[in-house]
Amino acid sequence: MGRGRQSTRFEPAGTPPDAITVPDLSGMLVSAALRQAADHHFRLALAGPHPPLTELRSSGRWVVSTQEPVGGSGRFAGDSVVVALTHQGGPDSHDREPRNPLPQRLSDRAPLLQDEADAEVTG
Repeated sequence: MGRGRQSTRFEPAGTPPDAITVPDLSGMLVSAALRQAADHHFRLALAGPHPPLTELRSSGRWVVSTQEPVGGSGRFAGDSVVVALTHQGGPDSHDREPRNPLPQRLSDRAPLLQDEADAEVTG
């Protein structure tokens, strides 16, 4: 009986990244696109000069207009998807801007001064 060669198994140092399918983000609000990125384990990057995505997600007016790679593409977890955004509502609509002129008052009573308001609450 002869002794055969012992084979050694090669184990890679790290595990390969998980393969993912990039979802179609077109038409999604920024907050929804960020949720998809977290759920599918990829990062979002902005094409062009915009504030950071985390600042844009609170606005319901920014939507994804294009993305690279396109939806359905295969990538690895942790890869970036570059998105371009469009501001919905037209050039004259503003986020968080006060209405001008202010709405009509519902009462004929003069507005309370801060001292009078405090007196009514405690009084």
